[in-house]
Amino acid sequence: MKCISRRGYTYIVYDKGDGRVFKKEKPLAHQYVLHLSSGHTPRYVHMHKRQAALLLRVFAGADFLAKPERISNRSYSQETVTILDQYFATHSLEENKRAVDAYIEHIFTTWRHGFSDIIFNCTRNCGVLPDGTVALVDFNEVTFSKDAIAEKLREARWGKAFSYTKDLQDGPLKAYYAEVMAKAMTIEHLNQYWKDNAELLEKTQ
Repeated sequence: MKCISRRGYTYIVYDKGDGRVFKKEKPLAHQYVLHLSSGHTPRYVHMHKRQAALLLRVFAGADFLAKPERISNRSYSQETVTILDQYFATHSLEENKRAVDAYIEHIFTTWRHGFSDIIFNCTRNCGVLPDGTVALVDFNEVTFSKDAIAEKLREARWGKAFSYTKDLQDGPLKAYYAEVMAKAMTIEHLNQYWKDNAELLEKTQ
């Protein structure tokens, strides 16, 4: 297998050559060094690792998570995606607008299942499947709390994310992203789509 990424906090990613990637967990000590250097506390690391493991178990095979399959306690596989940052760099403006729309639909889908990405770094943590579906591929920055995501919506957290402030260049795509995200990421839509997931909430009590 060919290594295609080592940049994340948690996993080294390999191309399996069969349309899927293999994610092998980095040594725990290495993970803590990376997290602590970014100001994350050990409690933060433990909580998010636990949530990621729970998503992997509850939603194994789900399209909106790129059909994850656990291989061992420390590794899993997913369908290969084109990370949104790469997708935006290689597609037309109209195609990229459709991908932004698909990303918003993806967020609504996760709300229907009782969880949400909490930092909105779509260019780094989401990708496009061959059928155009947008999937979350990094499970380490999520919440199962409607109140927590409501707080992020009130402060327009999406507009402070690296995806918006650093990755998206000034121009028509960034302007479109800002316009549709402002309309979509509202408390009204959260109330419309959110559905508490009893299994997720029970396992995190």
